[in-house]
Amino acid sequence: MYTVMVAEDESEIRNYLKLALSIHGLRVEFAQSGEEAVALVAEKKQRYCLVLLDIFMPIRDGMDSLK
Repeated sequence: MYTVMVAEDESEIRNYLKLALSIHGLRVEFAQSGEEAVALVAEKKQRYCLVLLDIFMPIRDGMDSLK
């Protein structure tokens, strides 16, 4: 099973993406901030086939997290 990580600070969007991605058989994990997303990737306990980053998040946005 493939795992997707979604970094999104808005709960409504997280809920929608979980439904939309799960329907296609993907496992979905969430980060609520860019910092949390970077930490999850750095831990390397889970390999992600895709990471979706919200461009506009407080503290550390998606573009900063991507760098």
